[in-house]
Amino acid sequence: MRNTTSILIMLTNLLFSTIGFSQTPQNSKIQLPEIPIETKHSYSVWRTDYYIYTGIAYAKSLGMTVEDFAEYVGNVHRLTGPNDTSIAAVVRTCHFVINIDSL
Repeated sequence: MRNTTSILIMLTNLLFSTIGFSQTPQNSKIQLPEIPIETKHSYSVWRTDYYIYTGIAYAKSLGMTVEDFAEYVGNVHRLTGPNDTSIAAVVRTCHFVINIDSL
């Protein structure tokens, strides 16, 4: 039993030594390309479409209509409160939307 344990430990050490020394060092840093704004926009549109399509499909599976889903999305993602319909709320919302790119 002791001999088997010794052989197992030696084989494990040999395995780890081989793996450790066979790795090539990475001297270069990973270069990430600059992604054009058009590509970012296209991806955002795709994700939004996917969100809408899956939401509508889920709402229909629950027996809801597209209008029910649209109302739900509007309530969840609104920028102002449901009772805040003042001109100040509209101006704050427009200001937020215009400046969202600078975040």
